[in-house]
Amino acid sequence: MIAAGAVVVLAIAAAGARDCSLPSSSLATARDTAAFCAEAFVERNGYTELSGTSDREMIAVESWDRGRTLTDAVERRRRTIARGPVVVCESENGFTVVFHVYDPMDSHTGHVVSMGRQYGGIRLLTGFTRIDAIEPGCVHL
Repeated sequence: MIAAGAVVVLAIAAAGARDCSLPSSSLATARDTAAFCAEAFVERNGYTELSGTSDREMIAVESWDRGRTLTDAVERRRRTIARGPVVVCESENGFTVVFHVYDPMDSHTGHVVSMGRQYGGIRLLTGFTRIDAIEPGCVHL
């Protein structure tokens, strides 16, 4: 029996490539958790200088991926996104997290990762965004 006013938190294991495996201990804010989830997503999917996961079930296939095999497609992603989120935005629909493009000469352009309020449905959006154009609900990290 649960006491009145008690808060019940259910931990849900990541079911797929677009879900977040939450950290073992909670982070300070929802924005921090969104940043953690987005960073894990871009690293796992091979967008940074890291090799990404070898677990094919945890790779999110995108419509713009090119290559003869999944391995080729993931390798083409390498070094397109710099590690470390720089902006996190929170809205009623979820979160967006912005990362610098990998090019060290470009400090104004970023890639956007979006997710729902429960940190699932993670997607890398097509196109680019300006990092210096901050909107309401967004904070620089």
